Amino acid sequence: MIEVDEKVLNTYVEKAKSGSLNGLKQLLAIFRSACIPSGDMNDNRRTSQFNVNSPEVYELTMTKTIETVYVSMHKILNISSNQSGGGGLSAAAISHLSHNPKWKKVEVLVLSFFKSLLHTIASLADNQATSQQAQVLTYLISSMENYIPLLGSMHRLTNTVIKVLIGIWSIDRSNSEKSKETKEEENTSDTRGHAFLRIRQIAILLPGAITEDCFRSVYLAFTRHCKSYNDTTSSSVNFMIACIIELYKVDVQLAYQLGFIYVRQLGLYLRTAFNKKTTESVKQLISWQYINCLRAWASIVSAIPLTNDKGLGELAFPLIQIMLGVLSVAPSNVNIPTKLHLIGFMQQISANCKVFVPTTPKLVEILECPELSSKP
Repeated sequence: MIEVDEKVLNTYVEKAKSGSLNGLKQLLAIFRSACIPSGDMNDNRRTSQFNVNSPEVYELTMTKTIETVYVSMHKILNISSNQSGGGGLSAAAISHLSHNPKWKKVEVLVLSFFKSLLHTIASLADNQATSQQAQVLTYLISSMENYIPLLGSMHRLTNTVIKVLIGIWSIDRSNSEKSKETKEEENTSDTRGHAFLRIRQIAILLPGAITEDCFRSVYLAFTRHCKSYNDTTSSSVNFMIACIIELYKVDVQLAYQLGFIYVRQLGLYLRTAFNKKTTESVKQLISWQYINCLRAWASIVSAIPLTNDKGLGELAFPLIQIMLGVLSVAPSNVNIPTKLHLIGFMQQISANCKVFVPTTPKLVEILECPELSSKP
């Protein structure tokens, strides 16, 4: 077994930079040894010929490999860089990767690189306890920018990358920890923001149905993590909604198609409550998860109204009907805070989509509530 030091590492880095396929393989073998120690229970590979023990060498291995591998792959594939295409590759180069005569040899190396990198990212995300670990995680996620285009013809690996990124984006760790230090919260938000940027990059650059996968996965992750709304979680919920809006602006037509489906699902829950009229069905409608989904679509429709025959403005009418339906299903004065949220959503849609929504009678009804004028 070869003990990796700076000299050994630099030797293979130079070979990889020159376009040597064997040099790139050896560099990735060192990288995998650093990312996945041989004692890892989930590591089924053969014993590596390299060993990385020194923390300084480990750091050099991570940074130099990340900076070198994509350059080496471009050289081997004889691809010219075009910064306008994102990640150093043009859109045409991304779509024709699988037709490159040397792609089969490089494809295995791309898979090896991402497996090693995702293993480290997942480990840091599961055990993120310090601000330094958060900074390392942010760096690794950010460094994926130059490698995303290489996923153009690797749909299965792309789905794995999306799953890992969404797992990081959707969990607000700064709120789950007891410590509320400002610096730690900033590091966590920075990590989540970089994870979203990579998801958005995948949706923009990669061909095929990848964009729809990103759109669906992001919204469904939001629905799973919006089950509360208070001083602690409101910033996270609003952050996720802002990200969904930014992502859906990438393809407004696809956003409308998915929006139609998801708004219809919200309507089906309302119809079930009307038909059954049970306590459980009504509770589901006034739960924070349901209200936050309405909050999300009110914000999305308001941010992308109908302009030049493009936009989500046509979803305003069914969305408002659902909100009015929820108000009628839950008339109890206990639900006044919920009513105020829904009225706020309708006024937001009204202002941005230029439609009239009669919210005044609902507000007057709340003001005339006897409980508000009686003694406490």
